[in-house]
Amino acid sequence: MSYKDLNNLPIITGAMIEQGYRNARRERAKAFSNLIAATSQGLGTIYATFTGNRGEARQKD
Repeated sequence: MSYKDLNNLPIITGAMIEQGYRNARRERAKAFSNLIAATSQGLGTIYATFTGNRGEARQKD
């Protein structure tokens, strides 16, 4: 490793950290949307169970 490589080390490290942060943020957003989807699906199931409405009332135009 030469002196030039040491000069570029902060830039390389910063880029790696930024990439990891971006990936983590994307994964967290994906997990959050999955959680919301699962929650709404669960609430829909509970609602259907209590009301007896299974969504057949919705018809296409």
